[in-house]
Amino acid sequence: MIIAVDFDNTIALTTFPEIHDEIAGAVAALNRFQNAGHTVILWTCREGKCLDEAIRWLAGRGFTPDCVNCNSEKQIVEWGTDPRKIGADIYIDDRNALFEIDWKRIEEFVNGKAVVSNE
Repeated sequence: MIIAVDFDNTIALTTFPEIHDEIAGAVAALNRFQNAGHTVILWTCREGKCLDEAIRWLAGRGFTPDCVNCNSEKQIVEWGTDPRKIGADIYIDDRNALFEIDWKRIEEFVNGKAVVSNE
């Protein structure tokens, strides 16, 4: 499964561009997603120095996304193109209309979808 995840106020509490603290459980959940074989794309409006800071912040906490603001090579080969829109099975963003960021609930949701898609 491909998971696209925002950074600001989704993985980390921020007052753009300052990064304050991790949202509880975010990095651990992202690592578990990768360890389960999911592709995790960092999907953020950050760019340049601000993006570099976010990537370093994640690395300092033991997480490296599979892709940053781009589709995976596997997707590009499969589709025969690299569209502007990031393709994912699940999008995690603090601007989601359905619920607030709660990484325990998010992880339960992803794990539930993974079981259904593997049947």
